[in-house]
Amino acid sequence: LVVGNLNNPYFSAITMGAYEAFEQDFQLLLTISNPRSIEDPLQALSAIPNQVQGFLTEAWALPLILSSGLSSNIVALDWQETHKPIVSTVGFDLTQGIKDLAKHLLDLGHQRIIYIDADISAPSFEKRRNLLNQFLQEYSNSKIFFQRERSEITLESSASLFADRYREWEALGITAIVCATDMQAFGIIGEAPSLGIKLPVDFSIVGFDDLPLSGVIAPGLTTVRLSGHDLGFESAYLMKSMIKYRRRRAPL
Repeated sequence: LVVGNLNNPYFSAITMGAYEAFEQDFQLLLTISNPRSIEDPLQALSAIPNQVQGFLTEAWALPLILSSGLSSNIVALDWQETHKPIVSTVGFDLTQGIKDLAKHLLDLGHQRIIYIDADISAPSFEKRRNLLNQFLQEYSNSKIFFQRERSEITLESSASLFADRYREWEALGITAIVCATDMQAFGIIGEAPSLGIKLPVDFSIVGFDDLPLSGVIAPGLTTVRLSGHDLGFESAYLMKSMIKYRRRRAPL
């Protein structure tokens, strides 16, 4: 299993889901790699024994694994149909959740929105951003201002971005900030009090993932639920089937 950062509870949930699905049938080897460094994951892959029967991988690491020639059984996690799959894939159906989010934002009167994207390229992040912008424009009677920003998926990075840019966003009339992940939203929520910003009065904050903290943090976070545990579990279950029947399976 190739993941980017276990400090993020989402990746921890993926790992536990995969572990539970494999049960006692397989040994799960965990590779934690930096998605911003090509050398780092390549070095990690070079140390993996040749008898490994398959890879579960986040989408960003897929090209590296394909170039390694280490395994024919590969499942790409959190894949989206914006990119043609070349291996077996497991991904979320994002459409209904993002439609509901767009309607929710418009019902609250938001017309000027900042979207804080992840700073790594992955099909899921691309689709979240594009679908939200699409549905906001479709459901609104007027043009919606939708501006993209980027940060690392860490509390510190999103907090720093918010501290640097919030005055500019106020001047632009921004009323809502949508983050590609809950972790980025948590960073803004934690930083806001030190800047004299009241949430959700000055800005509404939205995230993706529905991490456990989103239900207890103050103020509460509106979030689109994407279960990391389910993603890991279904990916591992698919891998077990591929190993058993020795063939690639359709996207799930």
